[in-house]
Amino acid sequence: MVYADGLEHIKRKPTENKIPIFIPLREAVEKEFSLEEYTVDTFASFGFPNAQLFIQRILNRGDALVLLDGLDEVGASRIGQVNRSIDGFTVQYPKNTIVVTCRTAAYTASLRRFVEVEVVEFSDSDIKKFVGQWFKGDKTNKGPRLLRELSLNLDIKDLTSTPLLLSLICILYYYDLRLPRNKVEVYERCVDTLLREWDASRDFIRETKYDSLSHERKKNLLAGIAAHFTNSKRFSFTQSQLVSAVGHQIERFGIEAEEAEGVLKEIESHHGILIKRTENVFAFSHLT
Repeated sequence: MVYADGLEHIKRKPTENKIPIFIPLREAVEKEFSLEEYTVDTFASFGFPNAQLFIQRILNRGDALVLLDGLDEVGASRIGQVNRSIDGFTVQYPKNTIVVTCRTAAYTASLRRFVEVEVVEFSDSDIKKFVGQWFKGDKTNKGPRLLRELSLNLDIKDLTSTPLLLSLICILYYYDLRLPRNKVEVYERCVDTLLREWDASRDFIRETKYDSLSHERKKNLLAGIAAHFTNSKRFSFTQSQLVSAVGHQIERFGIEAEEAEGVLKEIESHHGILIKRTENVFAFSHLT
């Protein structure tokens, strides 16, 4: 969804000249911050001087591209409050470009003055072009073979509508010369790919301080962390909470709990499965 009045400002002031402000709505709700307060807090947490004055200035001028992410991840008991907060924000700062993201299935058309747009999935021709480019230079005909197999396996083909999953499926096929049997296997193999084969596919080897922490152990470590936070119904967590969870898990692999922060930093920077949303807030990069 794009704020309608903001579309007029896009014509006069292209978005590439605007300052992006990313706000995960669920985290703003958890902190009980207004949208402006969350933005100021985020900038200040990175040591930005005079954060409040700076944010007010760019918002008043209309110099911001405000990205409000994950409306569908806000609890049902708070959604009305969040919608009113967004509407109020657009009234207070109408010159900015404001974008709200929401999964299609969860959208209830409850925001005013917004134009609804939908991210277009890859068409068959997009998929064909993407696969062709991915296997460009390969002389073993893997690209055309993958496309044929996808045409025969519609369950897996449903997953190729986004670039990331299609990239991972290309990597899986490059190494396995077959498609996974079902979606569960796809997700499991995608985790394996992000842990191991994503770098290998680009002839890249990362240095590690933790030789005893194999890819399989990292997978078990991440599974334990995911289970811990899912059971407590937390989908984002502070660095201290995550370091504590990592510390409990790595002791199983003969690594002292004091090394938890270093292990976390390596996994975050190497694999893209755990990501830092703000200076002190982490989350898994994909809820699935």
